[in-house]
Amino acid sequence: MTLFLEDTTIKLRCMNCGVLSERDALELCTVGPTARASGLALDVRTDAPYAAYGDIEVKPILPDVYADAIKGDVYDRIVVRLFEVVDSVRIIRDLMDQMPAGGRCSGRQNTRRSLPPAKRRRVRPSDGWRPPPW
Repeated sequence: MTLFLEDTTIKLRCMNCGVLSERDALELCTVGPTARASGLALDVRTDAPYAAYGDIEVKPILPDVYADAIKGDVYDRIVVRLFEVVDSVRIIRDLMDQMPAGGRCSGRQNTRRSLPPAKRRRVRPSDGWRPPPW
């Protein structure tokens, strides 16, 4: 990750490019990594936890975890996304540690729909892609 973030080409192309200030991000109602890259510590997982997010530690990641200042540029958005991937792995590991022992599946064992082989194909020689029948 450091190799990518310290790359000269990445820095030249992304720093001070596409700047979205904290004020503009708030006025434009941005959410997610874009809002956090502009300095807004907004995260629906902590502001209004749903599913299991109320039981696990989640903190909004801002670009200042890596850089000195928050500029709201493309580079800051990259930093937020990269560190969120690392944090997602941490969350998954925490959830796996909390998972009760036992089998992996409960209830239905076969979750794949059984379709005849002809209906499994999505592309035929005479036509393009088509959506699944379900």
